[in-house]
Amino acid sequence: MYAHSSFPLWDLKGPFCFKVKFLNPPYPTLFPFTGLGGSLPSYAPLCPALCLQLFCLSVSLFVILPVYLSVCHSICCSVCQESLKGSVSGAMRTGLRSYTDVCDAVFAMEIGLRFLGKTSGVPKAPLLSYLTESLKMGPQISSSVAKVLGESRLEHSTFTWQLLTCWKSELMLSRGQDPFHRLPSEFQQKLSEEERRELRVFFSGTDIDILSLELHEILLLKTNIQTFSDQAYLPHWDIRSTLDNHLDKKRHPPLPGLDSLPEDITLDKGADMWRMAVEFRKR
Repeated sequence: MYAHSSFPLWDLKGPFCFKVKFLNPPYPTLFPFTGLGGSLPSYAPLCPALCLQLFCLSVSLFVILPVYLSVCHSICCSVCQESLKGSVSGAMRTGLRSYTDVCDAVFAMEIGLRFLGKTSGVPKAPLLSYLTESLKMGPQISSSVAKVLGESRLEHSTFTWQLLTCWKSELMLSRGQDPFHRLPSEFQQKLSEEERRELRVFFSGTDIDILSLELHEILLLKTNIQTFSDQAYLPHWDIRSTLDNHLDKKRHPPLPGLDSLPEDITLDKGADMWRMAVEFRKR
């Protein structure tokens, strides 16, 4: 009944609402249509390019971050994940100075992660080839984005996404925009001057890059109380224990100097602390 490929079948479920059906394996690329005169549905091929365009449309129409906890978990279970080398991470930031390019790179990674979480892949396979060849996303990926993704492999997928989303927020901050404007108000509290003095001491003795990445990920994925009622990180939790547990769950080494982070600085001030960390790193 269906011809198969590695693309999804879309159903229209009301105005502006698409739902993708992931069939494993593989994904059908035929869609039903009604013939002239109201005859019984027939099936016509849905080309891969159109499949991808519809998928991109759905991603742009809806907030997709709330599903990334389960997506990232699926990827980690099927494709062992590793961090990028520091030099590669630095080159990625240097190579993507344009805010538009960073947004495009994040968008490409979000699509790639959604598919990778469903289909798995070879850890050492090039990430760029997966996006451009397996997912046929070549036309959507600029030369500058392709260049910075060229050093990443599928085993770096979640870290690459984490790095790019954090870099996007940093660029927003430099443009005078608030990267956390959608963060619940419970996490929007400000640091006191005394807490800022204590944090400067902590920042000088820790890995500020890892701190900014992990704290950003927590704020992005773990603070939507309504969405994650059973998984949410709560505003009254102290950031020191929260970071320690967060890194332990990811099987990452402890953050250097974490013991010097005051326990009375809580997650409700996490966004303000992240902004301060980004500014501190620029000095």
